[in-house]
Amino acid sequence: MGLYFLKDGLKKFRYLVEAVSFFITSRLIAVIPLRIHYGMGRALGKILYFFPYFKNRIKKNLKIAYEDDCPQTEKIIHGIGENLCLSFMETASYSLSKIKQKSILENITVQGRDNIDKALNQGKGVLLVTAHLGNFTLLFLKLRREGYPIHTVVKGSNNPFIAKQFHTFIDRIEVPYIPVEPGNICLKKIRIALQGNGIVAFLVDEKRRRDGIYVDFFGKPASTTRGPATISLRSGASIIPAFIVRNLDNTHDLFIEEPIQYTNNSLSQNEKVFFLTQQYSQVVEKYIRRYPDLWSWTSNKWKLPRANQDKKSRGKFFHFGLTSERKD
Repeated sequence: MGLYFLKDGLKKFRYLVEAVSFFITSRLIAVIPLRIHYGMGRALGKILYFFPYFKNRIKKNLKIAYEDDCPQTEKIIHGIGENLCLSFMETASYSLSKIKQKSILENITVQGRDNIDKALNQGKGVLLVTAHLGNFTLLFLKLRREGYPIHTVVKGSNNPFIAKQFHTFIDRIEVPYIPVEPGNICLKKIRIALQGNGIVAFLVDEKRRRDGIYVDFFGKPASTTRGPATISLRSGASIIPAFIVRNLDNTHDLFIEEPIQYTNNSLSQNEKVFFLTQQYSQVVEKYIRRYPDLWSWTSNKWKLPRANQDKKSRGKFFHFGLTSERKD
């Protein structure tokens, strides 16, 4: 009992230290000119390379994805650290300094706007799927500032102190968010947003501990959220992938892809869920392969489930037993 309270106390102390550090750092960033941010961000990103956990987790996942054939591993790790630090600085600046908002958004160009406009013209809303690639928060901010009715589905931090600050950030940038938990309320809010012909954004590159389905990702089974696929089939909303990419001069390109669709109407509902999930996972993979230094590579994406979970899922979804004919 004493050991439990000790561990719990240490965890709360760590959470408090993290939250205080987060608060002080974000406020300092808000008063530093943007031109200094980028030099600081790149310098701090290089320091992350020397943290063993950060470096080893990325190397492990690169090895899984590329099977020892990953080009420029060290360069990718450096790039990941730089992108994470730069993205935090940009987001903090945007959230806490209205003066910097205009400068940051002016450095973002949008490509493929017609894809989202055509989908919204159908009147059933849009399910936008993206990944932790580049400064993904700027994707939501840019679309909101361009007049698109976007909502983001937010998981939040395990640290309750940081989670509170994080929600303050979101409130300041005026992008409506939908908390993942509780699930029934989350689904209700998503349904309301779609009925109003809104856009609901999902980050679909994280491992799903519950309710995920295993699809092909870099040639390996990886647990992926089926939420966008399931909701699309129920609501008729289009699934559209979109990604934001950082350039060397710290401008950004926002790419909006064509809608994800299934063409075989003979499939069962569960098969349709699988194929839609597989399709948007393939688009995510395409962008990660193109810009490997802009994805975090720290998620436990390829961790397989326990045997009893395998058996439970196998009876419901077809991702474990599809024949090659059905896959085609």
